Amino acid sequence: MTEERPQIKYGVDDLTISLNDDAANKKEDWHSDWRGKLVVDGKTYYVDLRDKSDSWKAGKLKLAPPKADAPAQAAAPAASAPVEDEIPF
Repeated sequence: MTEERPQIKYGVDDLTISLNDDAANKKEDWHSDWRGKLVVDGKTYYVDLRDKSDSWKAGKLKLAPPKADAPAQAAAPAASAPVEDEIPF
């Protein structure tokens, strides 16, 4: 069994989650106690959880916006279209 397993990147690889205790950064009572990322089917979701009791955590998932490089690639072909910039007189 010398086969090496690939290293898992939690919160980046598909079907992984990464949670961090955010209670120390809490400024208001309604802020999240736990924050992180969940990846399902290649989509990243933000996770915000609150401690409801010692044994119960509840929260929400929010779809993360697409990565910044995706819109730049879509806008690049439009910017490279030839522009007729001739003076009319």
